[in-house]
Amino acid sequence: TEYRVRGDRGVIMATGGYCGNSDMLHEYDTYWNFKEGFIRTDNAYGHTGDGLKMALAAGAAAAGTELTMCLPYVDLVDSSIQTGVAFADKLMMVNKEGKRFVDESADRYTLTRGVMNQTDETTFVISSANNTPVTDGVSQNGLPIDWLESRGQLFIADTPRELAEKCGIDPDAFQETFDAYNEYVVAGYDPDFGRMVFSEGAEMIEPPFYANPRTWAAHITMGGVAIDEQYRALDDAGKPVEGLYCVGEVANGLAGISTMADGMLLANTLFETEL
Repeated sequence: TEYRVRGDRGVIMATGGYCGNSDMLHEYDTYWNFKEGFIRTDNAYGHTGDGLKMALAAGAAAAGTELTMCLPYVDLVDSSIQTGVAFADKLMMVNKEGKRFVDESADRYTLTRGVMNQTDETTFVISSANNTPVTDGVSQNGLPIDWLESRGQLFIADTPRELAEKCGIDPDAFQETFDAYNEYVVAGYDPDFGRMVFSEGAEMIEPPFYANPRTWAAHITMGGVAIDEQYRALDDAGKPVEGLYCVGEVANGLAGISTMADGMLLANTLFETEL
């Protein structure tokens, strides 16, 4: 159904991006070279780019749509990052062959590219009892770890070899990787991938040991409707589209919670309401 929305002082569009629209992700991407087909997201699947489409139909231009921010370790089952049991500065990442493939302290773009290049685009995030946010059998997000294990979102074992077997990884390869990683933590330097950031307690020495099976996913669309400093939608000539304002992920620029204050300020200015 087509609706026409009018406002005396303007319309504020805050409809989110298009991480939930694989076709649009493919259409605009010039950075990742996504493989054909469905692209998972940890964003809302309801963010299907309808706002951007409407703005373009109203005469606005798109900008910055060539780059999508992706996350390198979302849950294989529900595409969430809330099921993890590892601290970002203390974890180890291995592939299905039981080998590390990246400096785990690198930026999310580097990590995502690394995961994309692994078998089945899958990684296992490894941690241990001495450096993981698990307390009394519950994760930092309040999820029982035995429940996560029952759903295949977490593997738990008392030895590295047993953990590898549960993950379907060659135990010998994983044990070699595991031992080398701990040596690098103690030395404070990783000769394989150049990692130099090892926080205190990063060494994996206390069982049980944990493995979260993960993959990558689209996180935030960085581009969207072209706007100016007053959040006015702009056309191809850089001129404002009368009455149309865009905030949040639908617009080119900052997205998400970082723009909430700006959106409220804009609404207050346009409609003279007290928020």
